[in-house]
Amino acid sequence: MSIYGPKIKFPRIGLPNISLPKPKVSLKVLGIILIIIIVLATIVFFASNPDLFDSHINVSWKNNPLDLKSDLAQNAELTLILTNTSETVQDIELEVTTESKELIVFCPYTTFENVEPQNNRKVTCLIKRNPQENIFAGNYTLTIKTNLGEARAVLEVRT
Repeated sequence: MSIYGPKIKFPRIGLPNISLPKPKVSLKVLGIILIIIIVLATIVFFASNPDLFDSHINVSWKNNPLDLKSDLAQNAELTLILTNTSETVQDIELEVTTESKELIVFCPYTTFENVEPQNNRKVTCLIKRNPQENIFAGNYTLTIKTNLGEARAVLEVRT
């Protein structure tokens, strides 16, 4: 007899011993198949988006953001490296525009003749504020068009 009363024996309940069938494919083979699927998906992704690495317009800035608060306000410089990504010798024509009337864009060279495949040309465009228009702080989008494609660049203006 126990301190708290008689011991009660409950029946034991257990699950039957079921053995699962062993997989015919080992985990190493499944890992290899999974790696192959990931590699193929990566190849398909980058093949469908060739512009991720093979851009024909490389953009860099000097004086971006353009600070117009000081008395000695400078111009922003947009340096473009245009690469012939086609398979033939091309003449590259350049056009840099903006929809805003507050900015003036000046590119000294707009035509580059006989650019060999995978060769490039470098040009620096000047962007300054239009003195005849009021300019506000914010981001201004520039559209860079060539006969090989187009790109966009953003100039930040601080007033």
